Amino acid sequence: MDTTINIIHEGRNADEGKLDLYDSSETLNGFARSVNLVAEAFVNDNVIKERQGQNNGFTSEFTGAKRGCFELSFLLTFEGKAVAEHGHSVILDRFWDYFSVAFNMAVGLEYSPRTKFVNKIFEEKPYVFDQLAEQIEGPLVNAHRTIKTLEADVIRVNRPRVGDKVVFNRDTYRYISETTRSTDVESWIGNVTKYNLLTGYGRFYVDEEDQTVPFLIKDFGGLRISSHQAAASSMQEASKDITAGKRIFSGYAIRDLRRRIKRVEIVEIGAAEFDE
Repeated sequence: MDTTINIIHEGRNADEGKLDLYDSSETLNGFARSVNLVAEAFVNDNVIKERQGQNNGFTSEFTGAKRGCFELSFLLTFEGKAVAEHGHSVILDRFWDYFSVAFNMAVGLEYSPRTKFVNKIFEEKPYVFDQLAEQIEGPLVNAHRTIKTLEADVIRVNRPRVGDKVVFNRDTYRYISETTRSTDVESWIGNVTKYNLLTGYGRFYVDEEDQTVPFLIKDFGGLRISSHQAAASSMQEASKDITAGKRIFSGYAIRDLRRRIKRVEIVEIGAAEFDE
């Protein structure tokens, strides 16, 4: 089962059908890595690997450039097991929806799932896309290379006969590249809304910010085992009473260029004590 991902550069040198060799190779590498990471998670039940190995359940191929703007294409072929599990008639719509959520979230753009399959993951396990966005962030910085060097103004990621699924420009480049990590540990009061015991990724509602923020607890079974336990208990308590499950979350905030929190690297989750 095949689908083509068109990577269309527009503006500046791209309109002449030319791109700098080094810059375009960096862009191609960034797209190749991020596309493969998303496709691998899609066909392997949302299992996200930090290191890419041999593709399992799909193949990806580069199919060449076209002139007029500057267009590159990837051909993804989903194989037996993946097609059987998703269904021949829906696998491509599901993949493109999954792909679109991951790519748009990674560059700070809004996107609402179009399929029941992806919407269920987005509602019940949003940390899947938080983790994917973090993993493809580095490759997508490279994918913006031709925008950074002013070889092109826009890169459109397009599904043939359907339309653009994500559009990169100077704003998305700044969002994904101008990220800061706090130098000191910060603290917030809130409660866990979603958490994956197997990966350490989750989301917590921050009272003072009035928003839900992605977080990651590292070091499974080590010094932060109490934080894993605190995250799980906070989520359980909040599921029974929305005002319950309050904890103090301490960690390093990763912020975008507008100082909005993209995610928090948790150092500790402790009890929240309130004055009577």
